[in-house]
Amino acid sequence: NLNQRSRHKYTMADDDDDQSKNVLVLGAGRVCSPLIEYLNREGQINIKIGSLLREEMDSMSEKYPRVSSVLIDVVNSSREHLTEVIDEADLVVSLLPYHLHHLVADCCIDTKTNMVTASYCTPEMMKR
Repeated sequence: NLNQRSRHKYTMADDDDDQSKNVLVLGAGRVCSPLIEYLNREGQINIKIGSLLREEMDSMSEKYPRVSSVLIDVVNSSREHLTEVIDEADLVVSLLPYHLHHLVADCCIDTKTNMVTASYCTPEMMKR
């Protein structure tokens, strides 16, 4: 439940006025649009899409409120840049190809940000 405070990322209670959550969705392929539509039903979720697919991100940003985008190349961007983007989120949803999840997971571990994916766990992911 995104309305609960993450005990991993927050050590002190935030202001009660700010109950919104920030969700980073990495990947703007076919599965992204239904997820954005689903998350957008909850009025207090700010969604940021991170991808190399500029047109798809822009389309969803225009279609749904509280959706922004960031151009990011998970493979070729610096780890610091990916970590910065992830650190702004309360939750990361990786819709990237399964062989890239470990790159995202490492940054999520560093920032103590929860991560979910619809993919199975590869041996590389199990090591984390």
